[in-house]
Amino acid sequence: MRLSLKTTALVALAAVVLGILGYQEHRAHAGLGMPTPSALDLRPRFSLTGTDGRRVSDADLRGRPVLVTFGRVACGGPCQNLLGQEAAVLDELGAKGRKAAFLFVTLDPNRDTPDRLARFVGDIDPRLEGLRGTPAAVAAAAGAFRFEHDAGEPSPGFAVMTYLLGPQGRLRQILPDGMKAPGIAALVEGMIDEG
Repeated sequence: MRLSLKTTALVALAAVVLGILGYQEHRAHAGLGMPTPSALDLRPRFSLTGTDGRRVSDADLRGRPVLVTFGRVACGGPCQNLLGQEAAVLDELGAKGRKAAFLFVTLDPNRDTPDRLARFVGDIDPRLEGLRGTPAAVAAAAGAFRFEHDAGEPSPGFAVMTYLLGPQGRLRQILPDGMKAPGIAALVEGMIDEG
């Protein structure tokens, strides 16, 4: 049986679409950080602990734009690169950077002790703040952002996500991979200027 060129093209297109959908489903179920489509309608609530033992909640940060990144110390390069980019955003903002908060929330609070997390974040830039909590508190924070993750062993394809909250605590944007520091700084600066 010979298929026409049109039929072959349709079968190939269907295979590609199903492959993409299957990959996205795999990422979501493998804990690789896929936000749900409704994520942008959020005012995420969280209460975690800084590496200095101080409680930090969404209410404490009202009036400031907030970048929240989920990751783990064990994710290594991807998290280091992303936090390095956030340090570059702070450099771009200059003195205005003090009017925003840049948070790294560990998804592995059992391994990422306060000292380990403080070293990891501080080695990249001391202006960044590491947050952790009990496994239940971290899971609640991730859930508030609709961030799906596997609380077990980090996988090689583990994805980090950065969320940008506006001064009123509403999620404004999930920052895309590859967005450059000047673009992020412009978004944050616009929110700082909103007041």
